[in-house]
Amino acid sequence: MTTKLIRYAASLATAAAMMLLTTPSQARHELTVVGGSGNASAKAQCPSGQKLVGFSGRTGLWIDQIQMVCARPGAQPVAMGARYGGAGGGAKDGFCPRNWDMTNHAALNMTTRERQVAAINFECRSRATGETMSMSFGNAAYLARCPGIGVGNCPSDPFTLQNCPADEVPLGFNVRYGKDVNAIGLICGRL
Repeated sequence: MTTKLIRYAASLATAAAMMLLTTPSQARHELTVVGGSGNASAKAQCPSGQKLVGFSGRTGLWIDQIQMVCARPGAQPVAMGARYGGAGGGAKDGFCPRNWDMTNHAALNMTTRERQVAAINFECRSRATGETMSMSFGNAAYLARCPGIGVGNCPSDPFTLQNCPADEVPLGFNVRYGKDVNAIGLICGRL
């Protein structure tokens, strides 16, 4: 082989190796957005090197406004980015404390006919001990009315469980909103 051809082959091999090394860490999985249509939609993602650890905003009977809370591993959680939704309800936070991480799944509590997100229930895990605790943002006690069955006895919807792949963490969310938060779906990936 000529020197020029050897260099070309080496540069191709290097480029292929770089793609293999960087592609998995940049991959994002956007889970199904569950809920109503809303008037607008947006994507909120934590900055590079940070992950989603909870939510901030306004809640009443359901979630009126939502903002992401992000943190670098071991750092203080911070509410950041835009707020999506309206001005109803009262100020509320629901996020993992410092040195705790959100696990890779969350459950959505939807309102009647899935028009709004009533609550996002999730779990936090201690980085030091591995113990877990349950957290919620919104009205976790909301009971949807189900036609023909009664109150609070709705058939379960598999998409209300937001499960990131086992080797990924929540990094943000897709949201549909208007005067309320109508729908949400987690964005998962690797740090």
